[in-house]
Amino acid sequence: MQCKYRDKLHLLILWKTYEAKSIVQYNRLITLQHGHSRRVRRMKNGGVWRRLAGSLLGTRQIYLCGAVSSRSPYFISGRYIFKRYVGRYKKLLNVFCTSDDINLKYDSTLEKPSAIADYAFAGSKSTVLLGTDSISSCDEFAFKDSAFENQPFVNGVKETGGIVFDIDYDADEVVLPDDEKTLQAYANNIDLSKVKKLVIHNAYSLNYFMTSKIPPVIVVDSNNIYLDDMVTIVHSSRGDSVVKDVQLTDKVKRFVMHDGIVYTSDMKTLVAGLPFKKEVVIPEGVMEIHANAFYRCNIESVTMPDSLEVIDTCAFHECKNLSTVKFGNGLTRICERAFFYCKNLKEIVLPDRLERMDSYAFSYAGLESVTFGSGLNSLSNGVFANTPMQKVHIPNTVTRIAHCVFGEDIKSIIADNYIQDIESVASCINRRNADDFVIISCDGKKTYIPKNVKPSMFDTLKSRASFFWSDEGEETCGFWDCSYSAKGREDEALAEYLEFGFIDAKEYLKKNSKRIITRLVEEGDEDKIVQFLNLGFVSKPTLKSLIPKAEEKELTIVSSYILKQIGDKKTSNRFAL
Repeated sequence: MQCKYRDKLHLLILWKTYEAKSIVQYNRLITLQHGHSRRVRRMKNGGVWRRLAGSLLGTRQIYLCGAVSSRSPYFISGRYIFKRYVGRYKKLLNVFCTSDDINLKYDSTLEKPSAIADYAFAGSKSTVLLGTDSISSCDEFAFKDSAFENQPFVNGVKETGGIVFDIDYDADEVVLPDDEKTLQAYANNIDLSKVKKLVIHNAYSLNYFMTSKIPPVIVVDSNNIYLDDMVTIVHSSRGDSVVKDVQLTDKVKRFVMHDGIVYTSDMKTLVAGLPFKKEVVIPEGVMEIHANAFYRCNIESVTMPDSLEVIDTCAFHECKNLSTVKFGNGLTRICERAFFYCKNLKEIVLPDRLERMDSYAFSYAGLESVTFGSGLNSLSNGVFANTPMQKVHIPNTVTRIAHCVFGEDIKSIIADNYIQDIESVASCINRRNADDFVIISCDGKKTYIPKNVKPSMFDTLKSRASFFWSDEGEETCGFWDCSYSAKGREDEALAEYLEFGFIDAKEYLKKNSKRIITRLVEEGDEDKIVQFLNLGFVSKPTLKSLIPKAEEKELTIVSSYILKQIGDKKTSNRFAL
């Protein structure tokens, strides 16, 4: 449908209620495309206005030489029809088939348009679109039936105002016009994965919020591409569309491509590897792996040269298939989250020259074993957090250690020398694994530290530990009473009494023997049950009451011990070992 205003008109949109579409106020003749006409005068009957306005706003082409004046919060006053949505989102609905240059820019920054609707330019004879710097979305048919649509392809692209609205998928090579301007958006139907080879000059042209698909081959044809830009290009992916090859033209002077990996032209920095690269051998001479170089790549193994000194932030972040890492002897620093979430990485041997590992360097990795070098002087916060590692040996070169360095599965920490606040490595408030403890052996001393500390006892634990580590006369120290849960206190008191014979732990175990032995039988750990029974803390009435439960759980050894302790010789012969 086409509606043509014969004279200059003033379109007034009121939109008083949510139900009302709009009200168009005028007293001129309207000519409809299908041949009939009618005259509508100013009336109080809102239904007539709403029906007419609804038909106008629903058409593809609206001819108008006037302006829009809105008293509604849903529309914006101006030369074209813009609709407001939630927040500051504004969408261009129609430009009234203008032949003049189209400028979407508003004086107020609050009224900048964000999107363009289908058929917004239908009937327009203009081929100039300005003021698109705030546009981030363009509907598929926004330029349908307009002069823009009739423009020829240029290097396989139809574009105006930084908006790419059509691409020739049959072209052997598509060149984006992003060398002298920044692209703002692609029409929603643009599928770059259908492009055989895409030439770009600006990494922003592959911005995550602009493109829903990625071409298989990307050609970089500009020297205005920098380190992080190159990482963005090489790692381009959207769902199942991933770049398979990146080519550099002679215009690119800063980088070189070697065996599927981009390096700086001097071969000192590894910049980025293609996502499907599996085995990487870094050549001698490379001194740094750039940040995000293999971010979420499918790499399985990497061999590093002795010349390599620094692995930058997130270099191997979320490389879930990475299982083998051979560090070079010259490595001095591993930066923050460098191997974050490398779930298949089970074992590493760190070189002797490594001095520093930053926060969360191996957090969420699958590490079970770590061999430290002789040069490490500190362990940063969370460097091995959320790993399944259970035992670790810290060399005497380490003098500083942060809180929560290891994961919640850690069971034993051995340190050659005392490290200040080493107990904080094990203990924390409100940990998930609330009932466990860590064995810390340090400078010839040994103690048990609860993983989850009762908040009211945290300061007590700190002061007690400080005295214990600093006083040469103190050989042992108990911390069972600092544990958060009753189960944690019971298990640690048992361990401490068996290891060190603490009197206070003994009294606690005797006082709560019925509750402890009942829980242990319920859990079914025969070794721990036998350990506790051998202490002789459980009364005979309690022992008798446990026999049915032990038999029910088929704890033969436990049943034998119980019967032996209550003196039922006749029955105990049946359970003799």
